[in-house]
Amino acid sequence: SSDISNSSTPSGDSNIKIPDREGDPKKEGSSDFSNSSNSTVFVRHDHVVIATKIHGIHQWGLLVQSMCLLHYAYNHKVLYDIIAFSTDPVPEEDIKSLQAMLSPAKFRIVVDNRGLHEEIAALPQAKHDAFLKMCNVSETTNLDWWSNCNGTRLAYSWQSEFRSVHLWQHPSLAEYKTMLWLDSDGFATKPWEKDPVDYFIENDGIIMFDHFPWGMGAPWIQ
Repeated sequence: SSDISNSSTPSGDSNIKIPDREGDPKKEGSSDFSNSSNSTVFVRHDHVVIATKIHGIHQWGLLVQSMCLLHYAYNHKVLYDIIAFSTDPVPEEDIKSLQAMLSPAKFRIVVDNRGLHEEIAALPQAKHDAFLKMCNVSETTNLDWWSNCNGTRLAYSWQSEFRSVHLWQHPSLAEYKTMLWLDSDGFATKPWEKDPVDYFIENDGIIMFDHFPWGMGAPWIQ
């Protein structure tokens, strides 16, 4: 899900998360993000990555638009690395075109699975049995990413599982301490006047959401 906003903070279902920042230096002058008057200074921190996810080439246009707007609104000031996870491979010429557009920021695509049937085969027996029951099948030969299981396409179920489980230990993120996540259908609508990553790090953040709580989960979260 995403929330497109005209605010000066990041638009989209964006969040910033770190597992451990012990011993990192702090700068003086940290201020409240919502009230800070510092709208001109953007500080590049080490070990920060911007991450997002698509299913494959059919969502490439969304990703290009999202990353182009983010570069203009924010990332040209700090030039953080960008990793876009994808369920399916993307043609190399498309990747190179987007890399050229976002340069000198580094951009790469990471395929995030072994293949649908390989992922299913790797499930423990109890989870495999539950999967078959959920999909109402006795074997998985005819399933693909667009199959509906319990009313939800497997493509959507995988992106949810990847973001909630596999993302946090993915080897492509090993060198980073802080991650800014932006859904691929989240679009910056104006230049960012304040730096959410700097605010997050200076205040020893663990997890921070833009527009939290929002959407269907807001009632039970509150």
